[in-house]
Amino acid sequence: MRSEKLIEAYGLAALGWRQEIGDPRAIIDTVDRRMADEDWFVTALWQPQYLHDV
Repeated sequence: MRSEKLIEAYGLAALGWRQEIGDPRAIIDTVDRRMADEDWFVTALWQPQYLHDV
């Protein structure tokens, strides 16, 4: 996957970052929760994906 290559290319794997694959509902729930908590996070999104419009 492209995101896994990016994690390696930017040295994020060495910092403990990882790519987790989940079902779309779980991803949306996680994004909603992290945003509500005003928590810092990174998530790989795809096109078309309604979260780009949030």
